[in-house]
Amino acid sequence: MKWELQKKQQKEFDELRDIVENVFRVPLVTKSRHRCYVTPRMVFARVLADRGHSKKSIGRYLTRNHSTVIHYCNKFDDLYKRDKELTVGYDDVMSCLKGKYDPVRKFTPPQLIKRVFRLQDQNEKLREALRNLEEDSKLTSRFDRLYADIARRTPLGKEEVVCKAIISTLNGVLSE
Repeated sequence: MKWELQKKQQKEFDELRDIVENVFRVPLVTKSRHRCYVTPRMVFARVLADRGHSKKSIGRYLTRNHSTVIHYCNKFDDLYKRDKELTVGYDDVMSCLKGKYDPVRKFTPPQLIKRVFRLQDQNEKLREALRNLEEDSKLTSRFDRLYADIARRTPLGKEEVVCKAIISTLNGVLSE
């Protein structure tokens, strides 16, 4: 029973780790004490502590002492009000967990412009493909009744014989 709980806990920790690393775009488990690495660890610790996980298990996962996790949790509320990176990151992580994450918020203006142009190009290609499909549909729609008759009258397993007969018939009709 304890092993199952540990496996379930490990899976939850790993999933949250992936989300936090994706949102902050830095590895979560590092030895660095730079702010850009501490902030994601603080968010990770806070989310798991709020979900009822022990500070000891969170610290062990982060290769930190439980007192570090306690410090993260104690400082979190104050920093949430003052630190924009932490605030936006925490909100994005929570949105991910709720299935409402919008990755557009992470793009810089030049990245957004580039992305918009790429999407416009893709859109135009899709419009062209749709026009081609609509034209093909118009061409094939005149054979719908013929296709339905052939499909209805062809016994299962005799498709190849019928195909050869149709080709032979059409070759004779078209060559006259």
